[in-house]
Amino acid sequence: MKVSSFLLLVSLLTFTSLSFSQTSDTSSKLKFYLACENCDFDFIRKEISFVDYVRDPAQADVHCFVVRESAGNGGARYSFIFLGLHQFSGVNDTLQLLNKVEATQDEFRSGTVRVLTLGLTRYVSHTSQASELTVSCKVADSAVSPTVDSWDSWIFALDINSNINLEQQHGYYNYYAGISANRTTPDWKIRTNSYLSYTENKFDDLGIKSLSRSSSFEGLVVRSLTDHWSTGPSVTLGSNTYRNRKFLAEGSWGLEYDIFPYSESTARQLRILYKLGANKYNYFDTTIYDKVSELVGSQVLSASLVLQQSWGTAELTVAGSQYLHDLSQTEFNVFTNMQLRLFEGLSLRIYGNYAAIHDQIFLPKTGLSNDEVLLQLHQLKTNYAFYTSLGLTYTFGSIYNNVVNPRFGN
Repeated sequence: MKVSSFLLLVSLLTFTSLSFSQTSDTSSKLKFYLACENCDFDFIRKEISFVDYVRDPAQADVHCFVVRESAGNGGARYSFIFLGLHQFSGVNDTLQLLNKVEATQDEFRSGTVRVLTLGLTRYVSHTSQASELTVSCKVADSAVSPTVDSWDSWIFALDINSNINLEQQHGYYNYYAGISANRTTPDWKIRTNSYLSYTENKFDDLGIKSLSRSSSFEGLVVRSLTDHWSTGPSVTLGSNTYRNRKFLAEGSWGLEYDIFPYSESTARQLRILYKLGANKYNYFDTTIYDKVSELVGSQVLSASLVLQQSWGTAELTVAGSQYLHDLSQTEFNVFTNMQLRLFEGLSLRIYGNYAAIHDQIFLPKTGLSNDEVLLQLHQLKTNYAFYTSLGLTYTFGSIYNNVVNPRFGN
């Protein structure tokens, strides 16, 4: 009976707190390394003072890295992955925090502290600090009725934005309005998004005025088939002066296979996606192929590898697309984003995107004026596009990082 009561109490645990004497010997504290891009480290160090924060995971007893995934409610799901090192080797755990879209930064950082405290409990309880450990719990009210979602998991968002930049001889105006409706369940993923954008650039001393307009509606429906397979249609409707498209309607059906189970998405993904579609285009100006409108078929094949481990994160996507009416009209893309911890104190950051472009069927036949080229009002003819960023960070010195000093800001 005593054992059953204890298990019931643990199952109803909704809050756990730890308190330690601030005079504890630093050498007896648990050494903790935290890798989290969105966390408020000053707040965490103040609230969780019973561990020593180290700047290198090799010096840590416990290494925690945080993985963020977009959630169906418009917020995000954060997975806190705890890895035991040295005497705690093999003692690992994963806890999650669901941050609602309406949550404030203070609510998020308070939730982060609660989850980190819960995760560190199992490790601290096996150290000399266990005698200073105090655990309290607040038992959930069993009489509370289950939550009823009157919105049936639908989330709506409205975004209105304006940017105005004025100088004596130059004026820049941009107006944007968008609305989205999304629904996410274990079996279905539904995404819809629409927007209107208007941009005006004026150079009074040169007598130049440029206008750029675009609008779009995008919809996606994905059905989960198994823990590896998913399928569904997508559609895009819109207009874009930059790409000489007075009207566009693109529809496709996709089939995706993840080599790893979707349930392991916080740690690793290797998704292979194939899409087959049909596209209708009406152009502002006659194209280089003497078209004012056309209907073309298309296909896309892509592979995406995403790894989020204690050594860092790595993302690589390779994609190829092709118009079916002319198989020479192709585009090939490679995208990579990596943050790697090479060894103690040295980290490498790589971002890159390369596209081999041979499918610009929308280019206007008449060409562009010098003003249109300089103001980037229309996309230019090109066979490639490339961007990259590379950086190294090296830190050295004391392995401890416990003190918070907010004077003169950060």
